Amino acid sequence: MKREEGVRKQEKFSVMIPTFEPSRSLLDAIQSVLKQFDEGAAHGDNLSKDSLQIRVVDDASSTVDVSALLKEYGLDDHVEFVKLDQHLGLAGNWNYAVSLARAELVHLLHQDDYVEPGFYQRMWRAFQEHPELGMACCRSKIVDDKGHMIKKTSRLRWQRGVLDTWLWRIGERQRIQCPSVVVKKTTYTALGGFRSDLIQALDWEMWVRIASKFPVWYEPRSLAVYRRHEQSESSRLLASDMVWPDLVRAISINSESFPAQLRSTMTSRSARWHAKSCLRNVKNNIRLKNYQAAERTLFQFPKIVNLVAEMRIKNRLDRRADGLRRRIQRHRAS
Repeated sequence: MKREEGVRKQEKFSVMIPTFEPSRSLLDAIQSVLKQFDEGAAHGDNLSKDSLQIRVVDDASSTVDVSALLKEYGLDDHVEFVKLDQHLGLAGNWNYAVSLARAELVHLLHQDDYVEPGFYQRMWRAFQEHPELGMACCRSKIVDDKGHMIKKTSRLRWQRGVLDTWLWRIGERQRIQCPSVVVKKTTYTALGGFRSDLIQALDWEMWVRIASKFPVWYEPRSLAVYRRHEQSESSRLLASDMVWPDLVRAISINSESFPAQLRSTMTSRSARWHAKSCLRNVKNNIRLKNYQAAERTLFQFPKIVNLVAEMRIKNRLDRRADGLRRRIQRHRAS
């Protein structure tokens, strides 16, 4: 972005877009932001391009010239760009992006996702009404690679406002999508960055950490869009054997954010939910006749279920896993 030396805008939002080998969906993400701040200026509200910092932080892409892509579509005058000298991975790139944010409110918008009209206005209003907030989020839509809606995320409350018992709910499992989240820069500063020892659950762990220290606001309108497709980093990780060990690490790390008197109960509750999710994944792979993937997932199951404190529930889950193993054996033998 071109700016005169020494001139500083009154920036309210820093929209930081971490990228790595992005597709042209990156352009949709950027346009969804710029459009809202153009409309804000036209309507005379508090949000205009003067209140926006938008920066693409490229994690050393080698097959896509992100700078050239921005220039091709005339976005280089509106978007700051930096390319890292070496690949840092998710946590490294996200943390570096946050460190470059100048505004009070930071929105990490991933390259495949986008936001819908009203997102920034509603987030801004929440923080103005409640300066004590550490974070605000909204309901999300999940779409496929063509933009067709798959589903909406579960509604966390019917009216906008501070989430009740949020640590208990987010501590059990991930309930929000990254594009729906805006965090105060001072919140990130106070709590530290995303953990580099997590590869897929690093955003969930951060939301748990924030919930343990700050109030969190929720907007029930679906104003953020998460794009799900086979080439995404999330899909790649899910197809690998890294997700379940990563979740086990996250569950254990999250326990440090829980009140001491509830730590065992909340950890067990989270492990129980993820153990059931693991078995659902196995069952789905059996249905798809992907028996090798089902066996690999079942291999990871004991690490999760061993975190369940209630023996009655743990034994029931173990029996379900044994039944799925027998199904795989029967299918392989037939």
